[in-house]
Amino acid sequence: MTGHFGCRKGSSKIDTQPPIKDFITGMLRDYPHMSAALLYRSMQSRFQDSDHELPGKRALERWIAGWKKENHDIYLASTNPDAWKSKQMLAFGSYSDGID
Repeated sequence: MTGHFGCRKGSSKIDTQPPIKDFITGMLRDYPHMSAALLYRSMQSRFQDSDHELPGKRALERWIAGWKKENHDIYLASTNPDAWKSKQMLAFGSYSDGID
């Protein structure tokens, strides 16, 4: 029997507190190149007077890495829209259009 390894997905301090999760994902969408250290400081500033329990810096880094992996399309669209268009958007048309 292998135990219950890996059964805790979605139970981090970030995932269980929607205001913190919404703040982090919003910052990642608006400022995709923001470092985890700067995001951590802005999170501390934003939630300093609240009752929310903030994750550690390394936990935030791991969560961001996982979010970027799971939401690759969203992250690519916000970091490099041209690459997203050429790789992800559907293209309708014909190779023979305009050839005489």
